[in-house]
Amino acid sequence: MFVFSVILCDNAPDRDHERFTVGALHKLAELFVGKTGIFDHAASAKNQAARIFAAEVECDDSQQTAAGEPYHRLKARAYMPKTAGNAELIAEIDAGIKKEVSVSCAVASVTCSVCGAVLKGGQCEHLPGRTYVIDGQNRLCHRVLDDPTDAYEWSFVAVPAQPGAGVTKGFDADVTEKLQKTTSQMILSAAEAAGLRDYISELETFKAAGELYQAELRSEVKRLCALSLPEFDPAVVTRIAAGMTMAELISLKSGLLAGVEERFPLLPQLATGEDANAQEENGDFLI
Repeated sequence: MFVFSVILCDNAPDRDHERFTVGALHKLAELFVGKTGIFDHAASAKNQAARIFAAEVECDDSQQTAAGEPYHRLKARAYMPKTAGNAELIAEIDAGIKKEVSVSCAVASVTCSVCGAVLKGGQCEHLPGRTYVIDGQNRLCHRVLDDPTDAYEWSFVAVPAQPGAGVTKGFDADVTEKLQKTTSQMILSAAEAAGLRDYISELETFKAAGELYQAELRSEVKRLCALSLPEFDPAVVTRIAAGMTMAELISLKSGLLAGVEERFPLLPQLATGEDANAQEENGDFLI
């Protein structure tokens, strides 16, 4: 499986002059689990590319939206099988070509950010995208989306309504950055923790394979040393090999192998002899 993270939406006013409330994002986090990813909102089974298996809302108190709220975003984890048919899409996601996404959902509440008027089935005098002075303060007019009732799908698109929506780098880059910056405690999201566990499991597999290969290298070094340098005490060779790195063992093995080949040159079993007066015809080739 190919697993990646994707920002579905946030609480910042978007290009369509709409924004989700933080409460709406939390509800969407529940609704989007299990939903499929397609292309350009074209509702066709053949367009299905990925599926979400986890989602949660992240908060960044260091950022504020144009509406004056702390920045929140809905981050999901999606997967797709590694098949020949998906190879090109996976490569495009890894390269950052397929990145931007857009969501399709239904909400029960749409209100005006300026006056709070209910806009579902009605209108008010304020125009989306314009800034109004209310009580001496500038207020950007946009539609506030709340109380989601359903999540249909999410799509790869060329230009998303929400500039911050799109595929993010793998969890390991995000977590590594956090680990480098933290000086005390660090809080990971559920998705990051799950990804980190998978990453650690993969590293442990590589570690076990590396340890096995390193043990085989040490054994081979001792064997080659016994052949090319028989005067060396095997116990001393064992202690020396035990303290060497993988690269040092590979280099030593290469040098010892050259010495063994020089000391014991290999001759083909059917090599012809130098005696031109062989008594028996084809005698040189008898085994």
